[in-house]
Amino acid sequence: MRDSLLNEANTEIEIINRAIRLHRASESDKTRLEKLEVYTIDLYELDLNNVDVVFPKKP
Repeated sequence: MRDSLLNEANTEIEIINRAIRLHRASESDKTRLEKLEVYTIDLYELDLNNVDVVFPKKP
């Protein structure tokens, strides 16, 4: 579950980074990028050994 959520977020991060590199990103894109990056860190830091693990909500 975590891996698929990470892959989904990372795909979106790649697209936004590409838009930034090509000077086509809006300020809302840049804000979304930051939120997605925090989200991926939150996912990565989850303790999957905890049976009551609560996945963060995707921004």
